Amino acid sequence: MRASAPFLSWYASCSYASRRRGAPNIVDLVFGNPHEMPLPAYVAALERHIEPQNKDWFAYKMNERAATATVCAALRKAHRGRVRVR
Repeated sequence: MRASAPFLSWYASCSYASRRRGAPNIVDLVFGNPHEMPLPAYVAALERHIEPQNKDWFAYKMNERAATATVCAALRKAHRGRVRVR
């Protein structure tokens, strides 16, 4: 643990950590490899949706209105309306 002290001291005060500290909607896996087993519901969701259902399952598609609307809304919010999306 003593060998980690310089890093832990830096990390506790760095801007990366301070932006995320206490934010309820952030799961920060920057250090990877969590030590707990995943929740069964998470695994089940992956199992249910990981297998492609058709040839375009993982394609880059621009024709799905719900997905396109979600991305557009997120871009507008992130850029405070300064983004024009067609």
